[in-house]
Amino acid sequence: MSGYSIECPCGVVFRSGDEESIVAEARQHAHEVHDLDLDDGQARAMVQPS
Repeated sequence: MSGYSIECPCGVVFRSGDEESIVAEARQHAHEVHDLDLDDGQARAMVQPS
């Protein structure tokens, strides 16, 4: 399966076949868990093909 992944520095890994949903998940995680407001561009810069 091809898709995308984002690994948070805290060790949580997000995986999805859809880039939009993985960016949204990472932004929500950053806000809820780390109290960080990650913008769309910052989250997209973390996306890796998987």
